[in-house]
Amino acid sequence: NSPKSGIVDAARTKVFSARERHSSSRWGNLTYPIRAMRTHEYLYIRNFRPERWPAGAPQKFDKNGTLGPAHGGYHDIDACPSLTFLIENMNDKAIRPYFELSVSKRPGEELYNIKLDPGCIQNLVSNPKYEKVLANHRLEFEKTLRETGDPRILSGGDIFETYKRYNPIRKFPKPE
Repeated sequence: NSPKSGIVDAARTKVFSARERHSSSRWGNLTYPIRAMRTHEYLYIRNFRPERWPAGAPQKFDKNGTLGPAHGGYHDIDACPSLTFLIENMNDKAIRPYFELSVSKRPGEELYNIKLDPGCIQNLVSNPKYEKVLANHRLEFEKTLRETGDPRILSGGDIFETYKRYNPIRKFPKPE
């Protein structure tokens, strides 16, 4: 444990994170590739395959090959009471926005002002007021990913789609 808290090293102005696959959650065991950069004030996210479901496909085939129930997928969210509650109450007007935020497809880019919007609800990418902030974050993000050799920025990262999975793979409908 460190006795320090908050900003310990002022030279550290950003942190990067990445995600590819959490579980077998999509047709063909495809990933949901994300890279993110967080500064003291903003969170910038690049969803490299926004056509895919970030929480996993909504439906899957069961063991006998029959298409299972609507909303019986989402396997990139671990089974839990919160997910069950969202699915069971998704038609409630008060709950629907949270259901959508949890499972719906995301745009290719996201930018949030974490000081004004700590829940990261308001995507600022299309807000003209944040045009310069977005441009600066894009530039720094891409520069760092290139410098570190991230395959997603260099070549699309298709290598991540080819890694063998040793556990069983769930079956999902092929995307359109």
